[in-house]
Amino acid sequence: MARWMIDRVTGMPAANAPLDAAKISGDERAWLLEHLHKVHATIADVVRRTGAADWSAQPCPASWSPAQIVEHTLLVEDEILAEVQAHLDGRPSPDWQAQTAGKDAVLRRYLPRIGKALANPRTSTFRGLSPDEVEPSLAESYRRFSSLLRISEERPMKAIVWLHGGMGGLSAYLWLLYIPLHSERHLHQLERAVSKFESRHRKKKDTL
Repeated sequence: MARWMIDRVTGMPAANAPLDAAKISGDERAWLLEHLHKVHATIADVVRRTGAADWSAQPCPASWSPAQIVEHTLLVEDEILAEVQAHLDGRPSPDWQAQTAGKDAVLRRYLPRIGKALANPRTSTFRGLSPDEVEPSLAESYRRFSSLLRISEERPMKAIVWLHGGMGGLSAYLWLLYIPLHSERHLHQLERAVSKFESRHRKKKDTL
């Protein structure tokens, strides 16, 4: 029997009712899957239209190349998926609602739109991703994401909480929400970078 179903004092199975609200709903699950699918599909589309010479080039000196943007996105997805997997059988926090109140809305409002942030070394040390690796890597990340959602259906994912450096406690559900929203943010960054290259190519062509 899973640990969160055992009462700490009596050692007997705990009542399920209080934690029903901590499960990810069907609508929430569907939104997560659909949004990540759309973000991944758009990333793949942008990569396909990126010129070979532009793939590893920086659109400006302080910016990441398209290759680095996509690799960072995949590294973050991989890291969060591994963390959620490691916490699946964690004990629910007794004050999970207070710890996570309002953070769903905050993530949805700000994460896809925030400006430049400092990435940790684990997700910004690049080996060099090729364009041909992008779609298989996105597909594998999506497979892992959907698998985690499937196996966590009966777990109180909103009550399993651990720390995020800037936001305090985030639940396993919020960490899963973080993935498509963070990837959307870097999709916008990728689109801006590729648009700069395309604009330069058009101007150069016009001067010929």
